[in-house]
Amino acid sequence: MTNIKKLGALILRAAESRRTSLLLCLLAGAMGALPYYIETLFIFTFISLFCQFLLLIKQKEVQKRVFKPMLCFYIGFFTPIYLFLSELYPYSNFGFSKVQAIFVLICSCIAIPLLHAFVVACVMGVCSYFKSNAALLFGLPALCVIWEWVLSIGTLALPWASVAVSMTGFLPYLQTASIFGKSFITFITAFGCCGFAISVCRRVKLHAILGASAILFNTVFGVLLWFIPIETNESFAVAAIQGNVLSNEKWDSENNGSIMERYIDMTAEAAKNGADMIILPESAIPQAFVPNGVIHRELTVIAEEYGCTIVAGVHFYDVETKESYNAVIAVLPDGSGTLSERYDKRHLVPFGEFMPFADTLSQILPFIESFNLSRTKLIEGDTPTVIETEYGGVGPLVCFDSIFPQFSSEAVNNGADIIAVVTNDSWFYDSAGTYTHLRHSQLRAIENRRFILRAANTGVTAFINERGEIITKTEPLVKDIAYGNAYTIEDKSVYCVIGDVFLYISFAIIVLIIGIEYLKFVRRSKNGNNSTASE
Repeated sequence: MTNIKKLGALILRAAESRRTSLLLCLLAGAMGALPYYIETLFIFTFISLFCQFLLLIKQKEVQKRVFKPMLCFYIGFFTPIYLFLSELYPYSNFGFSKVQAIFVLICSCIAIPLLHAFVVACVMGVCSYFKSNAALLFGLPALCVIWEWVLSIGTLALPWASVAVSMTGFLPYLQTASIFGKSFITFITAFGCCGFAISVCRRVKLHAILGASAILFNTVFGVLLWFIPIETNESFAVAAIQGNVLSNEKWDSENNGSIMERYIDMTAEAAKNGADMIILPESAIPQAFVPNGVIHRELTVIAEEYGCTIVAGVHFYDVETKESYNAVIAVLPDGSGTLSERYDKRHLVPFGEFMPFADTLSQILPFIESFNLSRTKLIEGDTPTVIETEYGGVGPLVCFDSIFPQFSSEAVNNGADIIAVVTNDSWFYDSAGTYTHLRHSQLRAIENRRFILRAANTGVTAFINERGEIITKTEPLVKDIAYGNAYTIEDKSVYCVIGDVFLYISFAIIVLIIGIEYLKFVRRSKNGNNSTASE
């Protein structure tokens, strides 16, 4: 506690100058991005939040305005997090000119962080109405929960960064997400850091005690949940194929035959080695998958010969509706190559799989349409389809779907006993983005208490248990097959039953605080009018 006070006092002294204060906000935000590069640096999430709240409270006392310091903080936070998008440059696969490529690079690595920082600063700006220490202690964590949710809604939703994602280096701390979801992790962590900040800034020991107690409670409760046994069904052998086809190779039509041969050969190898279930990554073979088509027939031969279930990410083409889907479908080992029900990707990637605001953007920036390398108009799915197999229900998630908690919980509530994540992260090579995406799968495993089978085209392919532990994983950018044993779980987590309750609690806290502050304002105004009348 003494060290925290010294750190706080040092920051407050440095923040006396307005420019220095904004610079400190920028640095504190950048500090919060460190765990996204090295997960063992999760401690910096606590330090960053503490500094953020300390500087925010100081700014409130001096100028009452918090938008600028919050904007600086979140620019410092989001900019390094989204730097992995620069891996796409020079966009040679898309046919952009150098000027067009630089424009897209700026939009990706500068405009997106600025947009997110602006949105989050607006949300955090609500704290300008918080007057009391209690309002700050409960209101600031609630606002953190709300801004994470805001970034997950709408056409351009990208809930890439969250407190919970930054904490995968300390898995016991995350186990309470199986009860209240990742919003609880955000709230309890921010609550603890805010308590320390109020204590240092306003010299109130009670809030430091409350903050420390909150973090300690979540840690102890998480450790207890870690050791509570979870009933599982009999295990079965699984394999996940990592064909390592780079993006510039995948969408070159001349490579279609060799890519299909590679994945078919690797699938046959996995089946020969005893895998009961084999997972192929997102759109593993860049050809249209149609029932009884060439891909279906090749996979059927393997499924029948070795008696294995093959769950594959495919570009499914519906011959009746003439529509295409980024989908997951299973070839079942019943002797006739029966196909399972099909899961269609539920959140397509904007600018990559569909063009938002197409009519307007196509006129202003027509070259942007080149982002869709498949040159196919994809239809977004709207149901949490579960693939029924002899081992239990498989809940598929395709790439971007895995960063939205509601999709996996809906699958579990629809009968999924195990979750399969198929993805293509070849765009990001071996950058921080590849590993951050993997950490989202760890969170989904904890929230739903489900084993996760993750197949990634260029990595990281992994098997993750219901506590978020990575049991097996491959190295990125290598051709490989991950082998292991998986199991299904039938019991639902508490989170699956009650949903994201802490999001609603956070909104209720903000409404309550603003309501109380408004009543206080009305009372002060009334008393002021009465005093004037009596005079």
